[in-house]
Amino acid sequence: NVDRLLSAFGSNVTVICRERVSYDYVASVARGCTVLLSHDMGIHLDARRLIARMPRFPRLTIAAAVLRARLLGKGHAALGDVLTLLGGGPVAEVQRFGQGQTRLTCFRTDDESTDIALPPDNIDLPRVLALGGDPYELAVYVAQVFLRTIDRFDEIATNRLHVAIAAGLLGKQVEFHTNNYYKNGAVYEYSMKTRFPNVKWMG
Repeated sequence: NVDRLLSAFGSNVTVICRERVSYDYVASVARGCTVLLSHDMGIHLDARRLIARMPRFPRLTIAAAVLRARLLGKGHAALGDVLTLLGGGPVAEVQRFGQGQTRLTCFRTDDESTDIALPPDNIDLPRVLALGGDPYELAVYVAQVFLRTIDRFDEIATNRLHVAIAAGLLGKQVEFHTNNYYKNGAVYEYSMKTRFPNVKWMG
């Protein structure tokens, strides 16, 4: 539903779509630009390598980088983010979550959520860890916490695309549910169905 914007794109624009539904739509409207089809960027991540890496940045270094970014007006880091990195807040909550359990339920609680009944132990992992991607040190740290948390479990039930991709990359048994529009199903069909036999589409 953005025909006007797409039709205004010229030869200086390249649009890359990550599934066929969007690609077919954009290609039919954006006649003046280049339209490409590629996999979601998460598919290309070497998740095991990132998990195995020793933390490149000590927490104090990350906290200093966050404060520096805040002082320079870059990013949205705040004092609460610094306290989180130093051992409290949502990162600590995530690291304690699900101790002794083998199954992670991670369903959306935002605008893309569905009417699926949320189990009492549900955790919307990306939302809890939404500390931002700037500065770079913070992005690496949060990515490691995210992947290491998923790797603690054997089974994952989710309607978060990147939780399903991460769990697929880590070899987990995944029940992948729809979000409130076509995205999850379309990415599953194009990029995940044959690549991840351990990911089961639940619709």
